[in-house]
Amino acid sequence: MTAIYCCVVSVLKPNSKIVIAAGLRSQSREVIEKIEEIRHDSPGLKREISDINTGSKDPQVLFHNGSWIKTVAANDGARGKRANILIVD
Repeated sequence: MTAIYCCVVSVLKPNSKIVIAAGLRSQSREVIEKIEEIRHDSPGLKREISDINTGSKDPQVLFHNGSWIKTVAANDGARGKRANILIVD
């Protein structure tokens, strides 16, 4: 449900910035991986996403309308990230 929510907001509100924070970055990366699964089954979502990276270095989803979804580990190093929506797991 979190993956679907992130995609809906990103598509309907251009230039949305969504940060997903979890105890470990690998946990928040699971949402990005789920978005990639959904993208394969949805031609509409496939048209909206310009780039998706599920690698461990910098998992993120970029949309054509300027929106993005990024992941961080929920620790002191993530305090500098700015977003319109913060999802904490």
